[in-house]
This record gives sequence, C-alpha cells and structure tokens, in this order.
Amino acid sequence: SEFLARQVQRQTNQRPLCLRPHSLYAYRDGGRYLPDTAHPRILLGRMAGWARNSAGAFVRLVEAFAEDMLRPGPLRLVFLGLNRPSSDTVAGLSRPFGYHELRRFRGAVYFPWDMGMLLFSELYSIGVPLFLPDRAWISSIIKRMLEYTDFGWWQARAEGSAVSLAPDSGRLWPWFSENSTMQEILELYDLTDF
Repeated sequence: SEFLARQVQRQTNQRPLCLRPHSLYAYRDGGRYLPDTAHPRILLGRMAGWARNSAGAFVRLVEAFAEDMLRPGPLRLVFLGLNRPSSDTVAGLSRPFGYHELRRFRGAVYFPWDMGMLLFSELYSIGVPLFLPDRAWISSIIKRMLEYTDFGWWQARAEGSAVSLAPDSGRLWPWFSENSTMQEILELYDLTDF
C-alpha cells in the first residue's frame, strides 16, 4: 500500500519498488472465485475490534433484518470470529479455514481494522466480490477505535507501530491518536488499499 511504501521511505530515505501484498498464494492454493450457488453465503469480517461489546447486538440486528429481507431464499450471512449456534440466516466461522472455502463465498463485507490486512488481499486475489464501509462510516469507526480502545490501526499508531524514527531525525510521521481529526484519519486511510 502507499502507506507502507511511505513508512519505508521515511525510515530508509529510499522508496521501495513494491510493497503491495498480492496474495497470489491464495489463488494458487485455493483457485479462483467459485461461489456456492446451492448454499450461498456472504462473509462478514471481524467486528469485535470496533464494535466491542455491541458486536453481539449488531449481529442480532443484522439477523432481524435478514429474516425480513433474505427470506424466502437460502442466503446466509457468516460472521468471521463469531462463535454461536447458527440460525437460518446467520452463522459464525470461528475455526481455521482455507482458501478453497473462501472462494465459495458469494461476497464479503469487510471491516478493515489496520492499514494493511492480508485477508482483504487474499479475498481480492481469489476474486470474491468485496464490500467496504464508505469513507464516512470507516472514518467514524477508526475515530471511535482510537478514542476508546487500544485495538486496531496499530501500523498507524505511534505506540504500536514497528516504524521507528530516530528522535533527532527531524522527520515527523502523521500517527493516528485519540486526538486525530476526521481529516487526518481520512488522509492516512486514503493511503491504504481499501
């Protein structure tokens, strides 16, 4: 991503040729997109980091909407990291999974929680249609995570990043903090692959 390229450039004074993970192994090991049409499923990314304790309420809200909007029909929403009994419209996926299984999802709703996420590039490489929160929603999610949690966006937090600049280098890095403005958040977010 552009964000990672700029981090390397700040540390080394040289711009890297390529830092974007293409996740070609996911394609090689799992094959191309081959959605399950008999039992269609939509993958929903992890939410616990940004939704925290309200993640369960969000799942129940989505489930209530799904009962009205997805019925009759076989479509099921599968929440990554959710461990609860399945219903007709909602299931969880908390066990390890492979690329062969990922390619069978009809689509994925992805909630980024850091600057570079391999699952995103893996789904993209396989060809699974991806849906992301719009800029207003994601910037709001990021802002709340920065203000109220120590979870996520570690690559862009000064206290959690592996990027180190010598204190006397005179070079600043625009880290996220709980005081970041929405404009600052969006400027860094625009450097991601999302």
